Amino acid sequence: MYNETITDHFLNPRHVGELPEANGVGTIGDPACGDFLRVYIQVEGDTIQDISFLCQGCPAAIASGSATCELALGKTIHEAVHIMEETVSEYLGGLPGEKVHCSNLGVGALRYAMGDYLGIRTDSGGNRVPVIERLRGSARTIAMESGLLNTPLMVEVTKLPPESAIGNTADRDYPIWKGKEGIVEARLLNGVGQAFSPVPSDFSGELGDVLALDLEGTDETALKNRGVFVASVNALCLHLGIAEKTIHCRDEGPRECAKDLVSVICSGSPDDSRITLIGCQPRMIEALSSAYQLRVIDLDPDNIGKSFNCVTVEGEQNTDDALEWCNIALVTGSTLVNGTIDRFVGLKCHTVFYGITIAGAAALLRLHRFCTRGL
Repeated sequence: MYNETITDHFLNPRHVGELPEANGVGTIGDPACGDFLRVYIQVEGDTIQDISFLCQGCPAAIASGSATCELALGKTIHEAVHIMEETVSEYLGGLPGEKVHCSNLGVGALRYAMGDYLGIRTDSGGNRVPVIERLRGSARTIAMESGLLNTPLMVEVTKLPPESAIGNTADRDYPIWKGKEGIVEARLLNGVGQAFSPVPSDFSGELGDVLALDLEGTDETALKNRGVFVASVNALCLHLGIAEKTIHCRDEGPRECAKDLVSVICSGSPDDSRITLIGCQPRMIEALSSAYQLRVIDLDPDNIGKSFNCVTVEGEQNTDDALEWCNIALVTGSTLVNGTIDRFVGLKCHTVFYGITIAGAAALLRLHRFCTRGL
């Protein structure tokens, strides 16, 4: 039934196993035949430097996964997207007619892995998976792998007053002092995680309850749930050693963080960089506007039209234009809670999320993150 090439790739599959350093992961399965295939890629400088796969399926599915990895290794992302099902079948010397669909598994998983690397994640139905749902899946996976998912572990989430959240800052123009948002703090075993939320609320329940919260929508309940969920994931990631700096800096920390940001950008970006800041962070505006071209986008109507250090804050309607204009987008991690983060994933400009809210998501979903003063 199978030729020598297929048999060889089945009995001696190449690139098998998980890839710890992967920065792109894609999974596809066919419930009709029970096949399942996951591809891991490690991309450096737009080139697939390493690749591996896991497969549960028939010999043709395993051989297809092996062949796909062989074909993709060493190619750039732009070259790898041209690997088609026919390419895999031809490489294997031709799959039997009833097994041709198996070549779709490796190619499909590879495409999802590349999409994951680029920040454009889709499911097998071709629909983009929201970042918050990607995070839920990753959090459930690490909880399961660490033996915590089915354990009655309590998560305690508490709304913090500004003084407890960010300390005694000399500047009182931050949203938390104005009552525009708050910080919730979650505790799980020896992990502590925080998140900014426009609807900060207390919560007490088991880890499984948190991972099952309804996160869809823009109403008050959805915002509250996402704040609880994100803070809890941050606590889980800190407990497992996956993420760090999950607690907000205090006192002069925000001002020092803004100085750090300029130093980091100066070390790796040209002097004429155009930066779009998503979220009105006054200290960042002061620091960045003195060194770069800067535009600021914010959702708070009280900030829109105001000038900070000669930079006028723009409204949400200018977001697309500002992102098209810039070559660096600095995006507040609070977008994960307010439900707008998907707009800022997969941009053509270099995108960095800042703050403590994004800590766990950045670690699990491999998003670029800036936070030098978090605790």
